[in-house]
Amino acid sequence: MINCAKNTEQESLIALGGLAGCRISESLACTTDWIDLQDMTLTIRGKGDKTRTVPIGPYAWRYMQESYVMAFSKPDKRLISYRDRFARQIVCNLGVRAGLSRRVASHDLRATFATAVYDDTLNLRLVQELLGHASSNTTEIYTGVSMTNMREAVSFNV
Repeated sequence: MINCAKNTEQESLIALGGLAGCRISESLACTTDWIDLQDMTLTIRGKGDKTRTVPIGPYAWRYMQESYVMAFSKPDKRLISYRDRFARQIVCNLGVRAGLSRRVASHDLRATFATAVYDDTLNLRLVQELLGHASSNTTEIYTGVSMTNMREAVSFNV
């Protein structure tokens, strides 16, 4: 999807959701002040005015850095200037443009992030922290189990 983006704001929108686990509202609220270049972290002010800090990986930064630089010329210093409904539509459109088999909603980016982190680490507590969930029950909903993981789980040798 990120490769189908038409501009840097669209790239940042996908990177923040799919590579940093941000909700759409968090992505749209993200300002230059949220990013610590020294530590390469993103401090997210999310739901319920809770704050969490997540690392910004090199792949995510690649797609966010131009929006970050351009944001300094904006009075509010936001990386993405879209309104909520328009941003959600962009995500859906990028899913279609990418040829995905089903309609993609903005929250699917966050779920994809959670699943990818869980598949790599098998650490539900880590995913819970990255998503900013108070309960691990909420986190479990986001961590889809892939067929590959299920096959690996049952392919033990006796």
